[in-house]
Amino acid sequence: MNRTFVRIDNFLSKEECNKLIEKFKQSKDSVLKYRNTFTLKIKPENILERINNQFKFHNFLKPDNCEIVMWPVDSYMKIHIDNGDKFSFFLYLNDDFEGGETVVEDITVKPKQGRIIVFSNGVMYHEVKQIKKNNRFMLAGWYN
Repeated sequence: MNRTFVRIDNFLSKEECNKLIEKFKQSKDSVLKYRNTFTLKIKPENILERINNQFKFHNFLKPDNCEIVMWPVDSYMKIHIDNGDKFSFFLYLNDDFEGGETVVEDITVKPKQGRIIVFSNGVMYHEVKQIKKNNRFMLAGWYN
């Protein structure tokens, strides 16, 4: 499988990011705890269409899973590969926190509001560093 890593800044506007965070906060009854994070399953069709058009995902036009993820203080994800997946995207919804860098192989990505990364999560090792201050929000999607 090919190894892909792409980063684009300002993929979403500040307003679009804030709307997704607000949707998460207003959907408390649907939020699930997953390990040390909190997730809300979502299918923002307009955003997914923009992602697919930008990255030309060919035969897998919709992710099999898409979530808004809140990473509270002290949360992190150890280095791993997502077996069975081809790609994932991480779209950072805020940057008013400390820590929480994403590391893909030897590339460290500092979250920035509106920034998206797309990478071959099924073959590239990746992790999320510990959140040190404030909550980190992102929209994530996984394609298998």
